[in-house]
Amino acid sequence: MQGYSSTNDPWFETFPIDDLLDDDKNVVVVDVGGNIGHDILAFQKKFNLAPGRLVLQDRPEVIANTIVDSSIRAMAHDIMTPQPIKNARIYYLHIVLHDFGDSAARQILANLVPAMQRGRSKILVHEMVMWPQGNNSTATSSDVLMMAVFNSTERSIDQFRALIEPVGLRIAQVYRSPTTPQSILELELV
Repeated sequence: MQGYSSTNDPWFETFPIDDLLDDDKNVVVVDVGGNIGHDILAFQKKFNLAPGRLVLQDRPEVIANTIVDSSIRAMAHDIMTPQPIKNARIYYLHIVLHDFGDSAARQILANLVPAMQRGRSKILVHEMVMWPQGNNSTATSSDVLMMAVFNSTERSIDQFRALIEPVGLRIAQVYRSPTTPQSILELELV
């Protein structure tokens, strides 16, 4: 994760963030499966939100080694269980779903749906997306690596649609970074 975070544009440089910062009470971002906190820490350094508005989640043994400061709530959470943080603006998954086959990835997303607030909460899936044309060598080699190591894949946009629609989500917008092979899929409740 540190390698992905250090060599790619931060997600908040690609995704329009201003609308997320419209109140000062609720959780803004839950970094689901966020490893030791590289992405959420970069977000906090840029926006300096009040304590409690950002949450980092991962397995207990990962959270034990977090690099975040006390302004970010570090929380042990199993992504295969229901999301305990309700009504966050963003549930952010960076390079999470590609580690899982369709059934498990669908379960991860399904666990987020009941926590979402209709018309307000979004899921941001920040992954490599295999496009019909124009994929670079990083994306294609990662696709082969995921297949060999995890029996998984870098998904096409159509594969993402097939993954998310059965759990009551839709792709509202796709944000493509001009400098990296990763894209951000903005998901919302149907």
